[in-house]
Amino acid sequence: MSNVLSTDKQIAVIGALAEGSSIRSIERITGVHRDTIMRLGVKVGEGCTAMMDAKMRNLSCKRLEMDEIWGYIGKKQRHVAPSDDPSMGDAWTFCAIDTETKLVPAFKVGKRDSETANAFVADVASRMRVRVQLSTDGLAAYAEAVELAFGSEVDYAQVIKVTPLTKTISTPRQSCHDETVTHHVQPKDSNQVIGTVAGAVLGGVIGHQIGGGSGRDIATVAGAAAGGYGGNRIEKHVQDQNTTTTTEPKCETVYDKSEKQVGYSVRYRLGDQERTIKMNRDPGDRIPVRDGQLVLDDSTELHDKKS
Repeated sequence: MSNVLSTDKQIAVIGALAEGSSIRSIERITGVHRDTIMRLGVKVGEGCTAMMDAKMRNLSCKRLEMDEIWGYIGKKQRHVAPSDDPSMGDAWTFCAIDTETKLVPAFKVGKRDSETANAFVADVASRMRVRVQLSTDGLAAYAEAVELAFGSEVDYAQVIKVTPLTKTISTPRQSCHDETVTHHVQPKDSNQVIGTVAGAVLGGVIGHQIGGGSGRDIATVAGAAAGGYGGNRIEKHVQDQNTTTTTEPKCETVYDKSEKQVGYSVRYRLGDQERTIKMNRDPGDRIPVRDGQLVLDDSTELHDKKS
């Protein structure tokens, strides 16, 4: 049993528990049975609770932060059956901490609901002797609990939601690539004289073979005219097909788009009002308050509006 363990053995067991070692690993290391380890843990825990309850009174804390630490008893909440013990499932340790001294004036283990929150906040309030500045996360149960326990004797702002704000940035840059360009070769005979003459001669010869007498003369003239025109078109077509290609660089301005974070939209509750403020940084779960006003430096507060 734990009451027959030597002081050194008890210190070793409690030290290992405080370091987060498992009960079975402590059993292997120290040789102390796990049932004895658990009884010793309960005994020391009850003693610490009694001492803490007695000493943490009439405190002059100026700023407290409240939060919850998740754990579970027996099994996680999603595995709890209706027939299971009501104490099984998710268990939350509500904890208050003084931001200046790191003192923990109170804590409470229970479900993350109004009943536990009310009991926890009431316990914290009973230990304070001065007006306190209080910050919590977005758990809705805190609003009622703080009102019931502190009334108007508290400075309190609760962060509800934090949304990053971004804007699109367009950055110009030059984009270059090689492009194939087709050029027409400038012809030496731009009037297609050679084609016209050659066509006329060929057409005249062919026309001269047709008919006789004055009809042959007419056919010769007509053949020469048609041949000249045809030769002109043929030479022009050949000239149009005479091209050369070159590779030339081509550049244009393009814009690369990116998202830049410019701040945070923070929705918070102060008293019975909810507001939204734009801030340069993420405040986390808490915003300090003094004399009913948020405590923000000039580099933080950008605008404040009612929701």
